[in-house]
Amino acid sequence: GGGYAQGGSTLSMQVVRSLTQHREKRLWRKVREFGLAMGLERELGKAGVLQMYLDAPYLGQHGSLSVCGFGAAARHYLGKEARELSMAESAMLVSILPSPGKLSPRADSDLTRARMQTVLRAMADRFGYQVDEALTSTVSPIAPEPLPERHPAYVSAVRAWLLARLSPEVLYGAGLSIE
Repeated sequence: GGGYAQGGSTLSMQVVRSLTQHREKRLWRKVREFGLAMGLERELGKAGVLQMYLDAPYLGQHGSLSVCGFGAAARHYLGKEARELSMAESAMLVSILPSPGKLSPRADSDLTRARMQTVLRAMADRFGYQVDEALTSTVSPIAPEPLPERHPAYVSAVRAWLLARLSPEVLYGAGLSIE
């Protein structure tokens, strides 16, 4: 119809697009992506490109830190390494990919479960996977781990300085916010 259709990118081209952040719908962008993707495959091989693809997507937030990549998401949501995930757990992580804020298993477990089942059914329909057990599995996220102090020595020095000048009741009980 004289316009541009969606799709038509290889996995390597998608990695290049995520790295370059170019989103304009122009033929020149596709040609450039194709050339860069060929170079990326030549340097890293297919396995290296796949690893980059799996390590790149934004999959949620932990305080001020972004959860990027399926390995980090497996640890963040499920407390395990990606290679230890069941089919249902893997499908749950894939299901949050389009909208990590809305589809987070901690935000709306029913919505996440429905999306997870859609992913599993697509795996069965398109690729012949046996998903019956995964469809009936319950995947429950773990509570997020507390974030470590970023600069513990500095925080300790500030805490000591404040305790020398303020009572513990004021420092810990008055709702102070120290930046």
